[in-house]
Amino acid sequence: MTEQELLETGYRKYHGDKLDIYFKRSLCTHSRVCLKGSPKVFNVRNRPWIDQREEPDLKKLIAVLDACPTKALRYIAHKEEEKWNSNKEKAGFIFILKKIWRQVRSFMRS
Repeated sequence: MTEQELLETGYRKYHGDKLDIYFKRSLCTHSRVCLKGSPKVFNVRNRPWIDQREEPDLKKLIAVLDACPTKALRYIAHKEEEKWNSNKEKAGFIFILKKIWRQVRSFMRS
């Protein structure tokens, strides 16, 4: 999706140096994947609650954004080289995040 499409469909933009993060509250199911995956960036006690200056590892941040189960979090990278180079590396990190998400879901059900 383009920035214009994201904004027109209700996403809020959080600007960063290397990428822009978009969040749509109505899609969020509070799975906590973002909070567990990158707690320095996603902190509900701070305003704004998304501050990507705290995450030095861009690939980790992108993996967390891609792992959002409802796509309430999206991003647009400013430069092509800042997108993932290795699908294998990305898949491994998403596997870990999905494991965390399953644990959170299991905990919330009990």
